Amino acid sequence: MRTTMYLTAVLAIAVQVTANGQTKTNSSIPANNSLLPVVKHQSIPVADHDKTLAADEQVVTTRTENATQMIKAFKNRIGDINKQIIELEALKSQVNEEINDFFVQKTSVAAADALGITTIISREELVLGFQQQAEELYKQSAAFRKQAVSQNGTSKKESLSTASLLEAQAIGKQIEASILSGKISQEKFNENNDHIALLMRDYYGKRSKLEMAGDLVFDANRSMRLAIEMREEANTYPGPASRLGAMQNAEEKEFMALSKQNEILNMFSSTVCSN
Repeated sequence: MRTTMYLTAVLAIAVQVTANGQTKTNSSIPANNSLLPVVKHQSIPVADHDKTLAADEQVVTTRTENATQMIKAFKNRIGDINKQIIELEALKSQVNEEINDFFVQKTSVAAADALGITTIISREELVLGFQQQAEELYKQSAAFRKQAVSQNGTSKKESLSTASLLEAQAIGKQIEASILSGKISQEKFNENNDHIALLMRDYYGKRSKLEMAGDLVFDANRSMRLAIEMREEANTYPGPASRLGAMQNAEEKEFMALSKQNEILNMFSSTVCSN
């Protein structure tokens, strides 16, 4: 009896050991291995996920609209600049036509008849007209610059841009006036030289007077030669402002040349050649 109970107990223990051995064999990785990372799965509610997508879409839409508005503003600005360029080209053509019409010291007969003009417009008056137009354009430019001081953003940029455009137009008018003035001065200088040569040839008075006149002729010729060189150099300058500055320096030399000639004419004649 005791033998039977002992065998039964041993058999039960053997079965238990076998079962435990099979369990360990089938599971190569312990479930409670402390070396493995613990992965936690977090689910995002569907409603919150939709809100996140909507917010992202709103940001993208806002940025797209802003970019579209900026592009539209740039296109409008480019259009304005193109219009200004066309206006400048038209103004340049108009100035060239005015010089061609009036360079012979009077308007064409057809134009005068069409406009009912009876008074001849001299080149000197045309030069004065260009200068007056330039002054008016400078005033308008200054007004826009003053207005820009109290402005911000796009309005400020537009005012400054308009001011710069008006100033460029004014410089263009001054250049046209200077070109025409230089041609007038050159013609007067040549006429005066011919007249002075005749007066000195026919003069039989004091030799000192002839010598003084000769010195003045030398000074006048030198001033006019410098003026011509300055104008030629001005044509090589790329910027309108620098070109105008060189032309104005040439005008001063032209004025000096004509003034020297007037001194000579006053010495030999009561007739004064106006400069």
